[in-house]
Parts: sequence; C-alpha cells; structure tokens
Amino acid sequence: MRALVTGGGGMLAREVVRTLEEEGATVHAPTRRELDVTEQAALIAAFEDLEPEAVFYCAAYTDVDGAESNPAEAYAVNAVATARIARLCHDRDASLVYPSTDYVFSGEGSEPYRTDDPLSPLNVYGASKAAGECAVLAAPRGCVVRTSWLYGDGGANFVTSIVRKAREGGALRVVTDQIGRPTWTRQLARILVSLQAGGAQGMFHATGGGQPVSWHGFARAVLEHAGVGGEVVPVSSAEFGRAARRPAYSVLDCSETESRLGAIADWRADLAAFFASAGNGVDD
Repeated sequence: MRALVTGGGGMLAREVVRTLEEEGATVHAPTRRELDVTEQAALIAAFEDLEPEAVFYCAAYTDVDGAESNPAEAYAVNAVATARIARLCHDRDASLVYPSTDYVFSGEGSEPYRTDDPLSPLNVYGASKAAGECAVLAAPRGCVVRTSWLYGDGGANFVTSIVRKAREGGALRVVTDQIGRPTWTRQLARILVSLQAGGAQGMFHATGGGQPVSWHGFARAVLEHAGVGGEVVPVSSAEFGRAARRPAYSVLDCSETESRLGAIADWRADLAAFFASAGNGVDD
C-alpha cells in the first residue's frame, strides 16, 4: 500500500509512519517545509507524484490558546486544507483518516461522549477540528478518529513537560477540574492504521483505556513512573488562566472502536510502556 502521512516529523505522524512501515506499506511523510498543506497546488502535486491509496492527515494546528488570536491559521490547516485533501481522496478513491479531538464537545456532560453526541466546542481549535470532521465524513472513504490528551516521543507534550519542570525544581501547578483519558501516540497510531486496514468509515473514538483522571492526577502518575520527586499543587482552571476555555469533562466512549479491534490498553499501562521505551524524549 502507498500511504501519505502529512505532518511528517510530528509526534503522531512519526508513530503512524513507524506502524505503517512495520505493516509493509510504502510511506511518504513530508514535513511542513516539504509540504505546506495550506497550498492547494502543493497538495495536488503530492497526490500526483505518490498516487496514495491511503492518507493519514496528521498535520494540524494544535496551539489551543494561540488559535483564539489566530483563527484563520487554525481553520486553514484544520478545516480548509482538510476539505481539499478529502476532495483529492474522493477523486482518487483513496481512504482518508483524520485524527480529531475531544475538544469538539462542551465538556458539560458526565457520561463518556458517544460518537453521535452533538458537538459544542468551547474554543476556536475545537471548532476548526469540527469543521474538518464534516469535510472528512463527506468523503466516501473518510474516517474520523477523535482522541484526547496525546503524549509521545518527538514533540512538546504534557508528560515530557511535567518531568522537565519537576527536575528544574519548584512546585507544579496543575488543574484538577478537567477530566479525561491520556493517550499514547504509539497506541493511537496502531488504532489508526488498524481501522484503515479494516476499511473503517465514519466516526470513531480512541483514547487510552481505564478510569478517567484529572490533569493533576495524570501529573502525579507521570512523576511516579519517571521516578522524579516534586510537589503537584491542585488548581482550578479559573486559577490557572488560559486564553481558550477547555472542556471540564471530555471522556470519550471508545466502545465502537473496541468492538472492531478489541479492548484498548489502560492508560496507566501505556504510560509505563512509554517510559520503558527507547527514545521517549523524557531525558532529552
């Protein structure tokens, strides 16, 4: 299979490439410098050169707070470029996998969000990803996979940030009123590739399994696995202060994915596996 993975070099893209190559696929994963997804001519040229049978759209504008002051940039990558790629995939009968986010929901619920629950994003980032979802779902072979709280090797993320700050000394202030499930990029990549290989279409959820946790609880688990001491001070979202509002409860119901692929590993087990893996970036 010939696969195009946008956002090459990014945290999730790296794991998708690794997983695809393990499955014997021929993979082209251009970096942002090599392929600007907001340039339509560049996208057309990439499709003509590679003739991909599958596209994994891992390029994304993920600066949640930055999107509030740069909505045009967020929509350009997360929605407009997505729609163009969806059309190119449609015209060439290629499958398209689009990782999305728990931030498309308001977070006002108390039960895990199902794939068909109504969308109500609280911020520009979530709204831009919701727009991208619509474009993908309109494609005959489009597959949207919402996830949450990503961490992994090769990019800025909560896990490596917490470890670095703890080693620098001083108390860590972490919000305790946002609940979700952490997700290791390696686990998510395997799910994305497996769903595509199985011909999945439509909407799916995929996060780490197990009991939900607050960011504060996740931070404490991270330091425990890292073997690093440090005080983790619980604060409210209001006290922390961010430009973009975050959903208070963003647990996703992954039952449809698990019915296809089997049970998803507990996020605590994945966190332990991440720290045990080579090149996890924690010691960088």
